This record gives sequence, C-alpha cells and structure tokens, in this order.
Amino acid sequence: QCWARWAPGVAAELLHSFASWLGPLSGSRLRLLLPLLLRHGLPLSGEHRRQVSTVIDVVVSKSSPEALGNLLMHQDASLREVLAAVEHEWSVDPTSACESTTKSIESCPALRTLLAVLRSLRRHAAAGGASIGQGNDWLQLQVEALLPRLRTCARQALADVAPELCEPPAKRLRRSGSSLGSSIGAALRRIGAPEARLAWGPPPAPDLGAVVRCLPESMLDASTTSSSSSTGRPAVGASGASDGEALLQALRLISQPSVVRQMQSYSSLARGIAVGVAAMSSSDVSRLGTDSEGEVLEGALYDAIRPTLGSSAQQRPPAIEDLVCCGALLGASQLQVHSSAEVRRLSLTALQQLIEQKQTFQRARSLLGKILDPRHLCLEDLGDVQLLDALGRLPSSDARVASEGGVAEGAWNIFEGAGDEARFSVWVRSVALSAWEAMQDDKARSIIQACAPLVRSVDWFAERMFVFAVLRAAECPRSGAPLAKALSEFLRRRDVEAARVQCVIRAIHFVRLYQTGSRNRAVPHFPKDNDDQFWQSIDMRAIADGASRVGWARDGLLYLEMHLGFKHPDLPIDQTLLSVEGQLGVDDLFKPPTPEVQLLHNLAKQLPDDDLLYGVSQWCHMTSRLVRAELGQDHLATLHLHSDIREAALSGGKHGDADDTTRLGLDDALARLGLHTVLASEQPSEDASSAVWERRMEGLWRLRQWGPQSAVAKSGFHTQLHAALSNLAGSEPESRSIAGVVTDAIELPLVGLFTDVAASLQTRSPEQFREGVVQLQMLGSVIGVIDATARDSPASGAPGSAIQQMASSWSASLSSTDGSPQQFLMLEPLNSLRATLLSLSAKPIVELKFLTELAAFARVAAQTHRALGLLEQGNRVSSGAPRADVLRLHWERAQCLWDLRQQHEALVIARAVTAEASGRTASARTRPLALSKPERSWVARALSTTGLWLSIARLEGPDIIRETYLEPAVTFEPSDAQPRRQLADFLDERLTEEVARQNSIEYAMARSLHRRAGSDLRDVRLEVQQLSRTTLTRETEHQLRVMREQEAKLLKQCQDDEVRFDAEKLRIKSLAVSCVQHFGKCLEQGSGESLTKIACRFLSLWFDYSAECPEITEVVRASIPKLAASPLTPFVYQLASRLDTHDQGNPAALCFQQTLDDMLVRIVPHSAHGLWPLLQLRNGAQVPKSMRNAGQHVADQRKINAAQRVLQRLRDNKSVRPVLEAVEVLSKFYLSLAFFEIDKKNRDAAIPVARIEGFDSVRALLKASSSIPLPTAPLPVEGKPPPPGIRSFDETFRVAAQGVSAPKILVLRDAAGVEHKQVVKGLDDLRQDAVIQQLFRLLNDVFADCPQSRQADLHLRTFQVVPLSPCAGIAEWVSGTVTLGELLTGNQMPAEGAHCRYRPQDWPHQQCRKRMHEARELFNTGEVNALRQGLEECYSNFKPVMRLVFLERFPSPSDWHSARRHFASSIAVSSVVGYIAGIGDRHPNNVLFDQRTGELVHIDFGITFDQGKALRVPEMVPFRLTQDLVDGLGCLGTCGLFRRLSETTMAVLRDSSSLVTAVVEVFVHDPVYFWSMSWSRKATQHLGPGAAAEQAPAAATTTTGARGRAMRSGSGEMSAVPAPTVSGGSIGASKGDDGNEMARRALLAVKGKLCGAHDTAAALGISAHVGCIIHEAMDVGNLSRMYFGWSPWL
Repeated sequence: QCWARWAPGVAAELLHSFASWLGPLSGSRLRLLLPLLLRHGLPLSGEHRRQVSTVIDVVVSKSSPEALGNLLMHQDASLREVLAAVEHEWSVDPTSACESTTKSIESCPALRTLLAVLRSLRRHAAAGGASIGQGNDWLQLQVEALLPRLRTCARQALADVAPELCEPPAKRLRRSGSSLGSSIGAALRRIGAPEARLAWGPPPAPDLGAVVRCLPESMLDASTTSSSSSTGRPAVGASGASDGEALLQALRLISQPSVVRQMQSYSSLARGIAVGVAAMSSSDVSRLGTDSEGEVLEGALYDAIRPTLGSSAQQRPPAIEDLVCCGALLGASQLQVHSSAEVRRLSLTALQQLIEQKQTFQRARSLLGKILDPRHLCLEDLGDVQLLDALGRLPSSDARVASEGGVAEGAWNIFEGAGDEARFSVWVRSVALSAWEAMQDDKARSIIQACAPLVRSVDWFAERMFVFAVLRAAECPRSGAPLAKALSEFLRRRDVEAARVQCVIRAIHFVRLYQTGSRNRAVPHFPKDNDDQFWQSIDMRAIADGASRVGWARDGLLYLEMHLGFKHPDLPIDQTLLSVEGQLGVDDLFKPPTPEVQLLHNLAKQLPDDDLLYGVSQWCHMTSRLVRAELGQDHLATLHLHSDIREAALSGGKHGDADDTTRLGLDDALARLGLHTVLASEQPSEDASSAVWERRMEGLWRLRQWGPQSAVAKSGFHTQLHAALSNLAGSEPESRSIAGVVTDAIELPLVGLFTDVAASLQTRSPEQFREGVVQLQMLGSVIGVIDATARDSPASGAPGSAIQQMASSWSASLSSTDGSPQQFLMLEPLNSLRATLLSLSAKPIVELKFLTELAAFARVAAQTHRALGLLEQGNRVSSGAPRADVLRLHWERAQCLWDLRQQHEALVIARAVTAEASGRTASARTRPLALSKPERSWVARALSTTGLWLSIARLEGPDIIRETYLEPAVTFEPSDAQPRRQLADFLDERLTEEVARQNSIEYAMARSLHRRAGSDLRDVRLEVQQLSRTTLTRETEHQLRVMREQEAKLLKQCQDDEVRFDAEKLRIKSLAVSCVQHFGKCLEQGSGESLTKIACRFLSLWFDYSAECPEITEVVRASIPKLAASPLTPFVYQLASRLDTHDQGNPAALCFQQTLDDMLVRIVPHSAHGLWPLLQLRNGAQVPKSMRNAGQHVADQRKINAAQRVLQRLRDNKSVRPVLEAVEVLSKFYLSLAFFEIDKKNRDAAIPVARIEGFDSVRALLKASSSIPLPTAPLPVEGKPPPPGIRSFDETFRVAAQGVSAPKILVLRDAAGVEHKQVVKGLDDLRQDAVIQQLFRLLNDVFADCPQSRQADLHLRTFQVVPLSPCAGIAEWVSGTVTLGELLTGNQMPAEGAHCRYRPQDWPHQQCRKRMHEARELFNTGEVNALRQGLEECYSNFKPVMRLVFLERFPSPSDWHSARRHFASSIAVSSVVGYIAGIGDRHPNNVLFDQRTGELVHIDFGITFDQGKALRVPEMVPFRLTQDLVDGLGCLGTCGLFRRLSETTMAVLRDSSSLVTAVVEVFVHDPVYFWSMSWSRKATQHLGPGAAAEQAPAAATTTTGARGRAMRSGSGEMSAVPAPTVSGGSIGASKGDDGNEMARRALLAVKGKLCGAHDTAAALGISAHVGCIIHEAMDVGNLSRMYFGWSPWL
C-alpha cells in the first residue's frame, strides 16, 4: 500500500525519461503510444495527470512533422480518440466534471495532446516546411467543429495555440490559400475517406459538426458564387454538376452509421445538416445513385493482379493465402488502436501468429507494398512488429495450426445457424467463422485461426474474412459446388436483410475480381468455365435478382448478362432475349414475360437513365407495355394499363393482389398525373397498407388540408410531415421561434425523421436513393422556413426579408435545373412542399412569384397541365399583387396554351399582355408600368416570342411582325441578348424562305414566262413595224390597233415582272444585310448561351452574299473592332481558306479581302492556334518529290502570297511577334522531322532529335522563353488561363510500328511537367483530318448547348490535328487506347486477340478473311449469292466476344456499367455524325478503344463525304455496326441506350444543320490534296489548252490520287483506287469552275441527310431515319459486299 502511493509518480518519471530517450517517433509508433499514454493518464488525478500530460507533450513535440502529417493523412483513430477525449472532458454538458481553469488544462492529457499537435504543425508551417495538405485541412475542420461544444477555457487555450481557428473562416482561407474555400465539394472531400491507397479498414467518419461547417447555413449562402460566403462557409460551385457531386459527397458522409448515431445524439447538429442539405442545389438529383462497391481493399488487392490482364507474359498471380494474409495484416494492424483493450490484445496476438508464418508473411508484406501507398502506417506497423518479434518481445501464443486437409462434406450450410432475427454484426461474425470452419485447408486455415478471435469481436473484420473465405472455397474444386448452391439458395430468399445480401454479393464479386486477374480473362466465361464447380453450380439469375432487391442495379444487370451467357454460350448476347425479326408469331408477342425479362423490367426502373427498354417492340404483354410507359413518362397510358391490370386481377379472383399491388400502381399513376385530389378524397380502410395511407397524407398536405387525422393512420414520412405542417399552420408567426414550444413540437419529430431517412440511404436502390435525397431536402426546407420566419419577426427590423430571400433562392434553383420530365417528377414533391410552406409563412406576392417560376419549370419539362394548375393557384393569391407580376403570370399561361397547341387563345393573351406591359395601351388615364431591369427583360422576350408565334401561325405579315414586335423588343431592353437573337433568327428564316422560293420550280416557271413575254413583246413590235410600213387599209389599221394594244399589255406585264423581280432581289439583299448586322450585334453583345451557332451563321452569310451584296462586307468590317474573338476562333481555318490576293480592279473582292485580313488580325492574337492554319497556307508549295503524285500537285501561289500578307501584319504587332516567330521555328522543325528519311526496316531504333534540322533553333528558343505554344494543346477557354507552353523535348524519337508514311512519335513536356506525345506525319495530308476534328469540336459545343444532349452527356472524342503543309502535319497521340483490330484479333499476334483467347474453337480471323476473299472471286464470276453465303458462314463460325472484353477490362460493376454507357454513347454519336459527314474507311484499325473509359475514338479521316461509295469495292454501310460492336452494347443490342442516343444525336444535328454545312463548305474554297491534283489544270498551266485536251484521257486512266492508297494505320488491305481528277479552283475562280464540283456534291449530300432524305426516301422522321441507317449498317447483304479488308465479320 505504501508503494501504491508512489507508483504513479515513479511511472510518470520513467515515462518522461523514456520519452526523452526515444527521440522522434515514426507515425506508426506515435499512433500506438498516444492512445496508450492517454488511456493511462485519464484515470489519474492531480499531479500525476499533469506529469503524464507533460510526457505526452514531450512525445508529440519531439515527433517529426512527417509523422504527424502521416497520422493526419490517414485520419488516424488515435487522433480521433484524442478529439473524443477532449470533448468528453471539456464539453459544455453539465455532466462534465473538468474544471475550467488554466491549471486544469495543464493536467488534461487529451487537451495537452491536441495543443501539442497544433503547436507542432504551427512550428512546421512557420519554418517553411512542406505542406501537409488534406490532413491538415481535416484536422482544422474537426477542431473547428469541436470548438462550439467546448468550454470557454478550452476554446481560449486552443485559440492561443492556433489563432486561425478563431478567425472568420473566409479570412483564414484567403490568407492560407487552402482549398477548403473553393467549393462545398472540395471541403467535403477533406473530411471524407482518405484515398484508396491509404485505406485499411472501414472509412473513418468525420465529426458531425465538421460536416455542418462545410454545408451552407441557408439557401442564401448556397446561392453565392464567391469563394466563400460572409459566414465563411464554402460556397456551392457555379455549375450544376459540381453541386450534384457536392450533394452526393455530403450524403455519403451523413449516411455512415457512426454519423447517424451522432445525429441521434445531437439534434442541433442534425438540424444543421438538414438545413445544409436542403440549401444545396438539387439540379442533379436525377443523376445521383448509391455505390455498390464494397471495401476499398477489394479494389486495391485487385489492382495488384490487374496488370497481368491482356498480357502474353504468364505472371504468377498472388496465392489466395497471401491475399488472406494481406487482409488479416491490414485488419490486425488497424485494430491495434481499437477502443477495446481486449481487441487491442487480440490484434497484437494475431500479428504475432501471422509473423510466425514466415514465408506467407513475407509474401503478403511484399504484396501490400505494391498495393498501398509507401507512407501507409500499416507498412510501418508491420516493420515494427516484425522487429519486436525478432527481439522476442511479443507475447507467446497458445494457438495451434491444424494440419488436416480437404473439405468437410456437407459443411456448407453456413447460413442456417446464423439466425434470421440476429443483427447484421452478429450474423456476419457467425457466417464468417462457419465459412472458415467448413474449409479444412491447412494454409489459409492457419491464418484464420490466428484471426478468429478478432472475427468474433469486430464485424467489419469478420465481413472481410468472410469474403476471403468464399474466395478460398470457390477456388477449391471440392467446395466450389456446395458453396455455390448454399449462396444461391440464400440469395433466392426474399425475406433476407439487405445488408446480408450485399455482403454475399460482395464476396461473389471478389471471387470474380481475383479469378479475372489470375486467369487473365473474363470470369465466368462458358464453355471455358464449364469445369469450374463454383460457376457451374451458382445461380447467377439469383445473384442478379438479389442485387436488384437491395438496390444494386448495376450488379444486377451485370449478373443477368452473365446468366444469359451461361444459358446461351453460342448465341450472340443480343439474341438471348430478343428474337431475330420474322421468327416470332403473333401469339409469341403477347406471352407473359419470362423471369429474365421481368428482372430486366425491374432493373430498367432502377436505371432510368439507361433507357434499357427503349425501342424494344417484341414484348407486347401488358406488364412490358406498362414498364415502357412508366419509363417513357406516359402517365396517362400508365394509368390505363394499371387499370387494365387491376381489372384482370379482379376478374381472375386475385383480390389480394388487386387490393395491394394494383391499387398502389393506380395511386402512383394518379400522383404522377398530379391528381392528388382523387387520392386525398378517399378514406383508406383500417387494414389498408402504410403505402396507401402515405399517398392520402401526401395528398392532404398538397391540398393544404390541415388538422389531426384518424388514429388508424399508419406512421410514415408523409404522415409525420403532415402533422408538422398542421402544427405550423396552426401556430402564430411570432411563436415560430427556434426556442419556442411550438417549434419543438414541429422540429423534433422532423429531425428524427431526417436521421431515419439518412440512415436508410445506403440500402436503397438508385431510384429509392434519389427519392430519399428529395425527402431529406424536404425536411430541411421545413426547418429552414422556421428559421427564416424567426428571423422575420417584428423585432428583427426587416420583416419578410429572410423568407423572401429564401423563396428567391428556390426560384433561382429552378431556373438552373435542366427541365427534363424525369428531373421534374423527381423534384416535384420538394417544390410542391416549398410552395405549401410559402403559403403558410410568406406574403402572397412571394408565393405568386414562386408559383410562376415553378409553372415555368413544369412547362419546360413538358408537364403543361401541371403548369396550368400551378398558375391557377397563383391566380388565387394574385389579388393586390403588383401588375407586372400578374402580367408575368398571364404570360406564362399563354406559353402553356401555346405548347398545348391552343394557338389562338395563347395569342389573344400574349397580345394583351405585351401591349399592356410594353406601354402600347397606356392612355392618359393609365400610366405605363414602372418596370425593373429583370421585368423589362421578360417583357422584351415576351414581345419577341409573340412575334415569332404570329409568324408561325401566319396571322400577320413578316413586315408587321418585325416592326410591331421584334424590333420594339430589341429597343425595349437593349441589354438582353435573346430578343436580338430571335430577331436575327427570324430574319435568317425569312431569308432562307425567300431564297428557297426564288429557287423553286414555280419561280423558275415565272421567270420562264417573263422571258416568253419578252420574246412575244419583241415579236409583236416587229410585226407592228412591218404593218406600219405597208399601205394602211381598214383591215390593216384594225390589225395594227390590235397589235399595239397587245404590245402595251405585254410591255406592262414585262415592266411589272421586272419591278417585282428587282424588288425580290433587293429583298434578299436587305434581309442578308439585316441578318449579318444583327448576328454581328449578338457577337458584340454576347449572352449566357454559346455563340458558336451565331458565329457560324454570321460568317456563312458573309461568305455567301458578299459578292452580290458588297454592303454586307462593309457591315462586317464596321463590326470587327467590337466582335468577341472567342466565338470566332474555331473558324480561323474557314477564314484563312478564303484568303486571296488583292484585286485592285475588283472593288468588291478587294474590300472582301481587306475585311478578311482585318478579321484574322483581330482573332489570331487571342490564340496561338490561329497561326498554324496561316502557316500551313504559306507552306502550300512544300510538297517533296517523294510524295506520291507530287508532280501533279499545283500550289496556289495566290493563297501563299495572301497568307504571307496576313502573317506580316501580325508580325507588325509587337505582342504577337514573339509568338509568331516561335511558331515559325517550330513549324520548320516539325517539317524537317516529318520529311526525315528513316530506315523503315529498323523501326525500333531510337533516333536522336538533335539530328533533325532546326532543332538547335528550337533548343535556343526554349532557353530564351518559357511560353512557347504547344501545337497539340487544347484550345484555350475564355476566362481561363492559356494552356502551358513547351518546356523540353525528349532526346530521342521513335518511328511507329505501322504506317506507310513511317510516322514519327515525339515526346515533349510542358511547363507544368505534363508529358505529351505527338505523331508527326510526312507524305500524308492531314488537312481533311483537321477539318473533321474541327467539326467534332464544334458539334461538342452544340451538344453542350442542348439540354437533352447535355443531360445524356453526348460528345465526340477529339484530338488535335495540326496540318503543316499539303503533305505533312502533327497529330496528338491518343493515350490509353488500342485499335479494335489489335484488341479483338491481335493483328500480328493473334494469340493475344480476344477472339483467340475466348473462342479458340472458332475460325481464326485470317480464315474468315480467306473465306470472304474466295466469296469475292466467286461473286466476280457471276455467282450472285456468294458474298452473302460467305459472310453467313463466317458468322456461324466466328462468334462475337466484345461483351467479354468489357467483363475482363472492367470487372467492377460500377466501372463495367460506366464503360458500357460510354461505349454505347460513343458509338451512337460517332455513327450518326459519321453518317452525316460520310466518313468511311472504318476498318478495325481506324477505330480506337479507350481502355480506361470504354469509349471508341475514330482516327484517320482520309475518306469522307461519301467518297467510300466511289471506291472500286464501294462501301455499302453508313457506319460500322458489326456483330462485335453490337455484342458490346449488351443483351438488348441496338435497342435501349444506343437507340435513344442515336435519335438524340440526329435531332441535335438537324437543329444545327447550318453549323454542319458551314464547316463542310470549307472544301469549296480549300480543296484537300487529292482534289487539287488536276491533270487538266496542270496541263493548262504548263502545256496549253490544246495539249491538255490531248493528254487528259491518258491521264484519266493512269493517275492515282493520294487518297487512293492503302488504309492508313492499317495493314495495307485496301487496294489502290483511282481518285477522281477534279480541278482545284482558287477563291477567285468562278462559280462554274469544275475544280470544286465534288465539294459541292458533298455539301448537297450533307444537306440532304440533315433534311431526312435517304436514298429514294424523302423527309424521313428522326426515328425512322435512325432505324433505316441502323438496319443498313447491320444488313448482311450490305456487309457481305464490303471489301474483305474492312472485316465485316468482326
């Protein structure tokens, strides 16, 4: 007892000495020592506590900043334990017994630890040490969240050490440059889980207060666009995409179980979370979804195996026991700092036993070194534990390793003893132990025996070990089948908890991951896996069904396709569910759906963005039609089908089904139609389900029917929401304070409900997840309104301002949301609740404005009837509202009626509204309305829109519409760009109509009649003259009089016709001038929309009418100084192609060229990319003699001189001169590299760059400047810094393995250190490729402007192509890709091709090629069906494997689903665009497959604009859609997402036809290389016209164009085909010049396709047009007639 009094003091002294002796500790030792000291110090008292606190201070102070930074980077449990201890001791909670004195702080180990950590970090920052980064941000947010919950003394102590914690956050973030203030998403990422390579257990949960700190306090905070709000909280990003990502990050954090428990304990923090979530933008709710991925460890372990995929080298994969040991080591290392002393002891024992297995431990530690970040604390831990074991310091273990082997027969009923009623934590521990007990494997069993105590104690570790047990058993032949049967039986049960199903699916998923890597192919694959007992016995449809039930729709779709592949191994995947056309009878169409189809229906509902059932017309049963109607947002059809199904159930005697399922379906259809009055009018029965009661209670609060309900009402979300709103409606505004009793009665149930919904997010399907998100925002909106009402109390001095600002932010959120029907229906409950809240708490004018905006949102989303209902609500509260707001309401009503095709009623309202709003009806008695700038803006838009409606309805003439509506709209509010753009579009449409009319047959006939009348007039005059010379008699006088009367009539007719024709000619000129003028004003003024279309039309009109109307050039020239340069920058190539010499004798042409020079000089300085087209024109004569047909090339010297003229003007600009000189140096170097002769037989050699002429000048240039522009850099974006310049080139370059022209591959680095690869081509014309890439980039702008295509994320993959001369250029290297030929056939290494690896029993690719070559020879001899029969035989012996490639390359369900979507999207967009542009030569080596995203990237555009139809073996298909590509689209083939996106792309292209044709028109003025090879032109210049005529026929038979060569980047399979010899005229050539005839034909073909013309069909609809070209692309007859080098069977 005497010693006991002195022991703590002696121990403290020893600890102090030991700490001083240890010196700086590593991160792993610090994480172990800190909790140890803390736990032993907290129970002490008095001086002993102070001594331990001093020891901790010494330990932390002597630790290196890197060690602390490592702990922070991991968000280590030791630091979280310190923070929890500080809160426990210093909480403002009265139960805290700690004294608030400085002396007590000195004796507090936890607070001293935290102060020491902050002090050390501050010293490190002051000394200029390296930034700790995200970890420091994490600690700051955690401590800031903790401060309000601490006592004043503790807060002051922390402030003394780290004053920045008490600064206003905005000031601190500005000073420190922290990324916390950049956006909500960035701040949330700082407190989220560490990166994957730092993970080793479940993701650490942040402090709930830290989440609150990251979220906005109200909608007002969220609406700011600055870096941080006045409260210092990070602001929401300006774009909807970033807002959606931030919202998803917040939801992931608050749905973690530990955070949910915090919300249950701290209602005030839960309240802050609710308000913050409600304040965040909901514009991307429809894109959100749950993530089905399991532990990060699974993916990390798979990454260690993944590099062996697709490699011929047979690397031995890690053994399963090594993987199990990895998981065990990670878990045991993490659990060393567990809060339980028993778990800590067990973890140390487990580590000691694992280390005893020397070889396995070393292999596992080596594997972890590959998987984890080198800074990972686990690696340090294992090194320390191994050292202690070597020194004999670890406790001995009594565990014995079993030596028996084999499998216990019948031991796989592992789920029977787990208990259905047990919690998940109990269940997973039980099944994990049962699974390992069933295995008698000595190696893996020894590992699990070491970890068994931990499995019994920690659920997440048990789940990890269960996953490894399933993997081990699946690999064992004797246990594979029984395990698979047990798992299948478990998954077939429909009453199992979702978390258990997810755990089992995760285990099966990890088996796939491991085996896919170890077997170097997709798993499972049949028939290769027919001998695998596990995959042969498991029911993959049960896996898919279980995944669908628990909300993992992507996993469900993946395993459904695996199931179909198992059932039909020799059938293409797209034919497993859909039969080939013509094979179904009438009765087959109406059969009930099979289980697989029913499962697909459920998955389609959960994945609405995938449009799985779109275009499927073979399933005509009512259930299939119902699902398609629901997915297509056809609510009326849904209602009728639900009624039919209910009627069928009742007539069949299935009353139970009719009362439950069908009743809910009817209610849901009524709710989607907005008929809540019907739902609320019927009182449910006492035994009605909770879902029926929920529908009724939702209807009641929507109809604002308040008051208590029946006691039999089931408790649910809408029931509690109705009760809270009823209490709010019955309270007085002044009593709605946060501290009030009434507010407690309203808020507390809602906060609890918020916590319950957040807790359920992780187990919801994507659709239910989005519904839960909306419910969270609804609850937060109620609480936010209560806060706003409290701030609007009379004492605040600004009554009504807070609620008004909140309503304004809600309205702004509506306007920033894409108005798709799906998005509207998803957000409709939230917006309806907000309207209800405003009716309870705001003034009528506030409610009126919100209802008007909500109606506009509904109208844009094609919910017009709902919009009219909302406007009726607004009309009921419009009494006493300002007149402008009432008129705005009526204007919205007019737009709804117009959308419903009630044109006359809409126009009556529109005319009345615009007349009053614009003041045209103002009289002496009524004053004009005093309008604000936003109100003037909508009035101006209303005026212009009314004018457009009148034009469409043809109720007024164009001149009246222009003078009365469109032009007054522009002058009414000049700052608004939309009215001017509508006026310009109106004038452009009138111009187009007038030109079409004057080019019509009727107009041509009128011209012909006019010419005939003139001829008749001349004949009559001749006869009159002859009669006048004769002797006049009575008869001749009468005849003369008649002839003169006829002469007068004809003269009058001809004069009238000439006046009319002159007026029509002047009308076209006037319209053209007005169009260019207003489009120029739009470019000067700018707008929020993209100006690509405007710039395109502006230039197109100028080019088309400048010759006939010189006034247009004057208009353009006057607008150049004011034009925005960025919209015109993409068109530099089109501008440069029209350069010509100055013709002094032609004033109009001279003015055009001068204006063109001015335009280029205005645009080019804004981007260095504009210099390359000018240099390419200047280099027009640089065609080496080694170029094929170089002797036929005729350089256009006029363009060369013109380009030199513009370059000289740019050189005179001091700011442009350095850039121009640098680009010229680079151009010379690249040209020298392009034409550098190499030994094609030795392509593997690395060639020094210094051997290239001009490289010394480049090297000197790089030394002198750091801003040398990179030719292949992306185009600069307005408002963002320019891309970095070149920093250095690699010392050597190499030659591509393929390519006739031997392309050189050059590597360089930019100023940011990023590596860039370039392909430098010589003897190859890249101008056509550059223009096609330009077309793709411009179309991407169009896709971004269209809401429909923007929501579908339609885009074309582009890369930079920079022509240097007519036969040289640079192309950006497309990294991470492989050609389809190499991917599927292996090219020169067939064994590596997917076809050889997956289906070795099929014909080789070369045998298919040989068979089609033989078929071609038979066809040439007259056997008509030889080609078709040959291809069908190839189809029978060469099956597609593309879906297996996706399973191999993207084994994770989320990655697989994302890659498949990218694949379908890229095929759809590139196919339709390629069809419009006539892009051919799409053989497998001209299409790249992105191995990271699954996208297809097209290269080599040597055959475009339907030139493939002129080949010797013409191309018969519009694009490539062969069986392998269809196989990659999935089980529905070309239906579903591919069909939907194809139609969307076609619709966007038709709407943007002017942009497409404007880019194509460049070929009229700048023919590409093979078009300029004109024998007649060359002969005319050098031999004279006569000699040219004599030699032209011979030339026509011997000349081969540059494009008539082997396919580029391919295997040289396409034979040379003579290219047409067409003259390439210059810009000064006449319109009748034959040089550009092919270009004009190409332009006409493109225009025809954009109008829906296809072959003999005219004006096809979009759906029919797309269906027609898809059918042509897949038609066996068309494909069989393709050249066999195109590989139509692939």
